[in-house]
Amino acid sequence: MDNLESLPGTFSFLQFQRSFFSRLPPLFIPSGNMEIPPFLSTEPLQGDPPGCWADFLSPKLRRFPGCTHHIHWKKHLRHGGEGIVEAVSFGGGDGDDLFALKLFFQTKPLPNNYGHEHGPWPLDGEALTMASLEQVCASLGQASPTPVYVPVQRASRVEALSSLFACSLEGRQRNVYSALPETQRVALSGLFAATRVRRCHGWVRLEGEAVAHLNQHIEMDERRARKGDLMTAAYFEPGKYYFGLVYEYLPPAELDVDAVQRQIDFLHY
Repeated sequence: MDNLESLPGTFSFLQFQRSFFSRLPPLFIPSGNMEIPPFLSTEPLQGDPPGCWADFLSPKLRRFPGCTHHIHWKKHLRHGGEGIVEAVSFGGGDGDDLFALKLFFQTKPLPNNYGHEHGPWPLDGEALTMASLEQVCASLGQASPTPVYVPVQRASRVEALSSLFACSLEGRQRNVYSALPETQRVALSGLFAATRVRRCHGWVRLEGEAVAHLNQHIEMDERRARKGDLMTAAYFEPGKYYFGLVYEYLPPAELDVDAVQRQIDFLHY
């Protein structure tokens, strides 16, 4: 598999890439009584995600299936320019199951300095990465015990996309890299399954009034703000809605940062 055009559905994907800034999808799409970005799904994150190649080309992170009406704020963990991370539990009682909730400061894409309609949005990139990671891990579980092979060296965009295709339902049916010599292929299970990963449990949307108390933990970077850097911390405001991602809470000692970074690198092409 040496060119992108040989991947099913990739031609339309390439067309989308080439005209991305001239024909952007809507910022938000109606969904029931609220609007959500097109890279999020209102389906609860339960069971495996869709695994066809078309789904890999347009991943959507599903919503957190738990109750968000009662959040117990356990511990402030950290904050940066994108958002704030808190240890929380959900539900009517004071539950013991801890989650790491990352709330994003920006409620929409940042202004773009290059003449395009929309700029970066940290929620966009992180949600898509987590959705893709969920798809790959689910694919490996469905394929087990049959290994899913990808090339040892994935130096180009073509090789990265075709490796992602190998994880899809169509790719597993074709065993696209099983014929490679053993020295030129690697089983993805060795990259993903044997590592403790901070699992994402989906997205939430919270009212500004419910999270305004977190402003006490936020330290503003006045120097970056004076320089016009928009990727800085901001206070939560009543009357707005904020998106967050719910992660499994892992003590730092249990998280292999280097291994997780290798997994994330696999998804960036």
